[in-house]
Amino acid sequence: MDFDFIFQVLQINEMLFWGILFTIFLIAEAITTALVSVWFVLGSVVAFIAASCDAPFWLQLLLFVVSSFLFLLATRPFINRMKVAKPSTDTDPIEGTQGIVLQQINNTFNRGRVFAKGLDWQARSTDGSVLEKDEPVIVDRQENLTLYVSRLMDVSGD
Repeated sequence: MDFDFIFQVLQINEMLFWGILFTIFLIAEAITTALVSVWFVLGSVVAFIAASCDAPFWLQLLLFVVSSFLFLLATRPFINRMKVAKPSTDTDPIEGTQGIVLQQINNTFNRGRVFAKGLDWQARSTDGSVLEKDEPVIVDRQENLTLYVSRLMDVSGD
């Protein structure tokens, strides 16, 4: 393919061509929040340098493609580390887990707190009994942000 003819029709030289592509890829990268064209930005810089050294256009194009691919491979581990972790929705069932009473649980006064699964929860007694502070409990069920708990029975035989 005769690239010189295309550049004559467009009235641009090869360095301007790579400069335009650089700008387009840079704007695309700036508009998006994900890294989608940074490799092409870097590849167009390599091709621009080749154009400034009077390399034939087929070599510039080859350098653009190869360098963009190599930049992708080189930055992939870094990009993977930079990905934002999805927020935990903590959908694991809490029923059956053990906890400790932080504040006396008394359904009559509508109060009580339990520490379970690393969090402080509002708690109520399943059977209506009063559970004292520091008493071990087991979670029977969860209703919204309230845990319904029972006294944890000592099964060690002591």
